[in-house]
Amino acid sequence: MVSVSDLCPWDGFAPATISFCEARLCAAIAEPANAFTSLSKTLVGLWLIPRAWRRGLPALWAIVAAALLQGPLGFALHATGAFWGEALDVSGMFLISATLLSFALARRFTWTTPQLIGRWLTLVAVSVATLLLVPRSGIPVFAAQVVVWLALELSAPRSPASRRWLAWMIGCFVAGFGFWLADKTRLVCDPDNHLVNGHALWHLATSACLALFFQYESSHRA
Repeated sequence: MVSVSDLCPWDGFAPATISFCEARLCAAIAEPANAFTSLSKTLVGLWLIPRAWRRGLPALWAIVAAALLQGPLGFALHATGAFWGEALDVSGMFLISATLLSFALARRFTWTTPQLIGRWLTLVAVSVATLLLVPRSGIPVFAAQVVVWLALELSAPRSPASRRWLAWMIGCFVAGFGFWLADKTRLVCDPDNHLVNGHALWHLATSACLALFFQYESSHRA
């Protein structure tokens, strides 16, 4: 005889503090659209591996690592709807926001590659510790890091090629955030649509942003 726990395997865990439009199913994959589109970042990371190898620039591997890891970490939240999945997902978000901020700070203060990597990992660790101490701090901390990164980048001189990549990246992020906001506020929302929704489109947009960020940072180191 099949028990309820077999059908709803994640119900025994503390629920995530954040939720989006897609209704959570009583199934092994609670939010199919959100879960599977999370893995698009890992696909981007795989696509970046040969490009990072050809460029021979060690710092770029931080971007590759962030992309590869964020996919399964984001999948953990949307597959389970549990707080431990949320902690993993937001930790992956910190991998990305800390990457953005660390690269901008490294350029501003002329850090070496080891200094960049060490301070990137430290920033991720501090952000994750803050999340564990204050469970609802994830999105505000992520947003703060992105805003500081953007302020640093917009105030710094750059080549025409770098400026184009940055403009594309910002445009991509703004579009993705529009999808995220429409989904989060339920402005555009069909909870029973498990194929596509605003949050799933946010995942795809931010995956594209990571590829653009790689090109942007490569243009600084060409």
